[in-house]
Amino acid sequence: MSIDPSIRCGGCVRNRVLILPGDLLTNRMTQFKTKFDVTVLQQTPDQSTLRTLLSEGGYHAILSRGHFKIDQHLIQDAKNLKIIAKHGAGYEEVDVHYASKQGIVVTNTPSVIANATADIAMCHLLNISRRFSESERWLRNGNFVGGWSKFLAHNPED
Repeated sequence: MSIDPSIRCGGCVRNRVLILPGDLLTNRMTQFKTKFDVTVLQQTPDQSTLRTLLSEGGYHAILSRGHFKIDQHLIQDAKNLKIIAKHGAGYEEVDVHYASKQGIVVTNTPSVIANATADIAMCHLLNISRRFSESERWLRNGNFVGGWSKFLAHNPED
């Protein structure tokens, strides 16, 4: 099965984008789809299927939302590829060196999870210093008789 590498839209050629499975905010997807020919994979493909998609699909861009290995072989198969965009802070799964040698731009979104990461770090600090997990387990085990004094009297500075 061969896939036409471009979709004609009133005389223009729209770039084809392959979006790999993973978490992605969908509030901009409608607008994104008006500007690009978008294929969103709902299930994780194996490397062989992904290579076939890239070699036959004529994709100009890959948006990777999860942890997919985008190595030299995948990049070689994607003859029209111009950009690999990682949705997240890291891009260790991408062969950046090879992609750069082929003139393919590799991007990421380093600050996309900065606030959430800071929130979680603060939660862990409070949890550890105030023994929230321990007190929650204690309560669920039916130990409330006698009150919270065991935990309220705890001073993290001690």
